[in-house]
Amino acid sequence: DGKEAVNANNHVVETVKNTVPATCEKNGYAEGTCYCGADGKDVHVVLPALGHDFSVKRNPTCKTEGWYTCSRCGAKDETRTIPVVTTTYGTVTTWGEYAKARISHGYSWYSRSYDATCTSNAYMQAICRLCGEVIVTLEKLDTATHTKPDGFGEDGYVYKISADGKLVERPASAEKWVDKDGKEVAKGTKDAKLVLAQNAAYFCKVCGEFVDGGTVKAFGGHTVTTAVTEKGFAPTCETTGRKDNYYKCDVCDAYILKDGTSAVITATGHDYVKVAGKKATCTEDGVKEHYTCANEGCNKVFILDKKGNKVEYTGELVIAATGHKAVLWDASENDCTKTAYKYNYCSACKAEWVEGYAAPKGHTMADVKVVNPTCTTDGVSAHKKCKNCDYTEGKTIIPATGHKDKDGTFTACNRKGRICTAEKCPDYYDAKTKTYIKVADRKAFKDNKHAPETKDVHPTCTAAGYTITVCTKCNEVLKVENPVAALGHKMQDKDTWTVVVAPTEVSAGKATSKCMNPNCDYEEEVVIPKLSDLKLNITADNAVVAGETIVESGKVKVTVSISSLDSDIWGTNFTVKYDAKMFSFDSAKVITENFLVNANALTKVVNKATVQTGDVKVLATAKNDEAGNPQNVKLAGTETLVELYFTVVGNAAKQQTFEIVEPSAGDLDGNKEIKASGVATVDVAQIADVDGIAGINVNDLSALLRLMRNEEYSAAADLDKDGEITALDFTLLVNYLSGFATMKDIRNATAE
Repeated sequence: DGKEAVNANNHVVETVKNTVPATCEKNGYAEGTCYCGADGKDVHVVLPALGHDFSVKRNPTCKTEGWYTCSRCGAKDETRTIPVVTTTYGTVTTWGEYAKARISHGYSWYSRSYDATCTSNAYMQAICRLCGEVIVTLEKLDTATHTKPDGFGEDGYVYKISADGKLVERPASAEKWVDKDGKEVAKGTKDAKLVLAQNAAYFCKVCGEFVDGGTVKAFGGHTVTTAVTEKGFAPTCETTGRKDNYYKCDVCDAYILKDGTSAVITATGHDYVKVAGKKATCTEDGVKEHYTCANEGCNKVFILDKKGNKVEYTGELVIAATGHKAVLWDASENDCTKTAYKYNYCSACKAEWVEGYAAPKGHTMADVKVVNPTCTTDGVSAHKKCKNCDYTEGKTIIPATGHKDKDGTFTACNRKGRICTAEKCPDYYDAKTKTYIKVADRKAFKDNKHAPETKDVHPTCTAAGYTITVCTKCNEVLKVENPVAALGHKMQDKDTWTVVVAPTEVSAGKATSKCMNPNCDYEEEVVIPKLSDLKLNITADNAVVAGETIVESGKVKVTVSISSLDSDIWGTNFTVKYDAKMFSFDSAKVITENFLVNANALTKVVNKATVQTGDVKVLATAKNDEAGNPQNVKLAGTETLVELYFTVVGNAAKQQTFEIVEPSAGDLDGNKEIKASGVATVDVAQIADVDGIAGINVNDLSALLRLMRNEEYSAAADLDKDGEITALDFTLLVNYLSGFATMKDIRNATAE
């Protein structure tokens, strides 16, 4: 206004002379004098702009968004809007829900009411004025209901029926029992049927629709005159339970709830738990397979019937122990010194026990008179002897007196030409007259009478053997015969030498070899050749046959392999020896045709086998080169050369052997010898020949029993071929030995 203004800082206008109010967007001011006087000058104080207050809400509709305006200036808030409202509701049943729902779509709406009809209740709808959409419906203002015909249920009313006869009017009726013609009868009447309480059925007076009220809803059509509820109880495995607050129908005795549903709780049924069966043994009881119920309080037991159904079982579950199946293994009767017993074992469980003990009887002694010696026989002193055995007490031998003559005593060894003068010399006893010849009538002995003893003196390594006869009384050598040459030393095989210095590929070793003959301690030092890195190996499979002679042939496979550290060979020859009476050669199968070779060597190796009586000759060669020279085949490691197949044709023996002999190989790099691994031993087991000694007899039965008792196995004893030695094998062998079974029966026997 052109006036000088004083700085308004910290001034307070006391007397206002002029003012312009502040607006939402513009500052205002006030002019006047300050309390301080301000040197007599007017002050000018700025009033800051108020800013907008967007607190006034403009509600959205289903067509437009809502917004906010300033409460002071009415300006619109351009920074935010309220989204369009599209909310609609379905049906509600209260006025509160209806009032709340109709404004949710916006505030432009109107209400429209509809009266009740026969089939629909009265209702009111709130409808949007902008889009015409139904926002919410309020139902059950008035309940829909049909109208019964005039006079329905009164005396004289004629109940209608539809043209097809399916719809028939009826009055309401209580629960009752009816017969097959629909007439009410007393409870318990034969073939009576229960009909629950029914509402009326009629044709509507207004719309003509057939209205069937059906079963009365209260108690489901049952009749409950005394509304006393009962406390429920739980079901068991086999009996039903009841729900809480149940009623009992006066007419049909059904247990129901207030809504008419059944109050019966179905029985739980048994919760079966299987108890596995256990076979009874000789000493322990078994138990039958059965089922128990896991439900608390149920102690019933069940088993499966023939159809597999579980049925209650009240019998005994325990299966009594079977007791031992005794087989007498050994027995002894008591005598003077031995105890009587019976040693048994159980054929089922292999248990062993001894029974039938009886103490020794003891000796029964009797007196024995003295027996005087004679010239040639010993006498015996008086003594006691057991009547039942050879036991004696106080027995003493009185030596023979020897012959006597005028020159003294002599023996039978030097009696020739002499006469015994003893009165009762046995040599002068006359059996015919039963008297002794008088001395004067006796003749001199014509020869000496020795007591010869013949024994064999076996040859030793260095001394001959012979048979010698010597008098046991005078030791005179009576005869020497059957001379046998000295055995010579039988030195150890190379494999059993005691190595002193081990050989190498470049130097020989040393070892000691002992004589293997009994009672000979001779030993010698031997040289162990330098090591050969080329070796033939032989193995064989066992065979099983049946019969006292071979009626069921066993097969034997003999495998020959060649092994080397690093050897150059161009041909390998060897012979496999065998017992042609025991085995028949069948065929040879070539396994390896290629050795490992260096880069320039030929790889093809041809194997051939030929048969001779008692041996098989095998030749492994390498092809020559174009110039006809043998190729240098280099072998490293082990290769199987050939498999030889044999059939058992002779009587079975415990063991047979296959041996490599005459091994040789061409060697181009150092004069190295080829060695064989020795002998391959094969067992030939004969069915029923359990002890391995030719022939099937009671000894095989004893051997089989020992196998049973010790739970050991032998193919010869496994007559039923079940992999075990059992009482069935024992029975089969007993039947064979008794003549009740043939070897064919044994061959055909199985565990089944």
